[in-house]
Amino acid sequence: MEIRKLFRVEAAQHVVRNATSFRCSHSVHNHGVQIELFFKSDRLDNAQMVCDFGILKGVVGKFIDSFDHCMAFWCKDDPEYIRDMQKWNDRWIILPVNPTAEALSIYLCAAVNYLISKVKFANGEGNVYCSRVIYHETSTGYAEAIKDDVDLLPDAIGETEFSDGVVSDWTEELVGIMFGNKSFIENKAPKLQVKL
Repeated sequence: MEIRKLFRVEAAQHVVRNATSFRCSHSVHNHGVQIELFFKSDRLDNAQMVCDFGILKGVVGKFIDSFDHCMAFWCKDDPEYIRDMQKWNDRWIILPVNPTAEALSIYLCAAVNYLISKVKFANGEGNVYCSRVIYHETSTGYAEAIKDDVDLLPDAIGETEFSDGVVSDWTEELVGIMFGNKSFIENKAPKLQVKL
């Protein structure tokens, strides 16, 4: 069983270094992005769902929203360029990957699986995980990453730097998970209305 949750962001403005296209590799640009996250589980919960979408909208949605109206930099980019752009932008992220649709789809798959691993489910959910991410960079082009593609990139979460402008929009739970002082996000078990 697989479910899908769609998110939209006015995506990170960026330069894609090493791209064949001169415009992409030499000009700051952005995309109206749609991000499709797909989730699987080895069983259905007490409500006969893979996972309640409300849980996904919470911590996962807040993380995805980090990329809205935000500059994205590759950590290997020119330090002077990064510093100059940071001066004029409240919201920025320094990524361990070049901000291509391909790399971002893999990065998001890794990040979402990390976040989901920190959710303490309480309604009989099984082993819930993000099975794939489709990153629609434009209306005509996208990249799709499956969970196994995460091995193609370095450790994404530990090497990512978020500006105070991004972090200030996070929930206390997300801050705790991302900065290591909270191990789990608690979810209350609902009162069962029908005996299983």
